[in-house]
Order: sequence, then structure tokens, then C-alpha cells
Amino acid sequence: MSMELDRLSQILGEPAQRLAATPWERSVAEVGFAFPSDYREFADRYGCVRINGELSVPVPTLRSYGTLLLNSGWVRIF
Repeated sequence: MSMELDRLSQILGEPAQRLAATPWERSVAEVGFAFPSDYREFADRYGCVRINGELSVPVPTLRSYGTLLLNSGWVRIF
């Protein structure tokens, strides 16, 4: 875990649930770019979140028909 995510985890606490793995290896083919490593690390830990009703962080997910999409299921923090 990066130092930044470790610090953020101290503030946000542990995630309420374990998440399904995001298929990061497909991101270049599906959306045309690779997501930054710090974003992938955050998304793997927290998934889609809305923090204090102010900051929303969407996360791509693999739907049943095989396309990488942004997940619309939010987990509220704070």
C-alpha cells in the first residue's frame, strides 16, 4: 500500500465490504488508456465511493457482456 493510501485509510477507515477485482489489464483495450497506479490501488480497496457527499470516485467494472464500464453503485463514506 502506498503511503498516501495508508494515510487516507487512517482517515476513511476500512472498507465495509470486500470488492470484486477490477479487470485493469483490459483498460487499454476497452477505454484506450491505463489507469494510474494510485487510482487502481484506491479503487481496489474502496471501489465506487462518495465521500462526505462531496467527492465521487467512479470505478470501472466488468459487466456480464464483457465491456469495461464505470460502475454506478456508490458506497457512501461519512
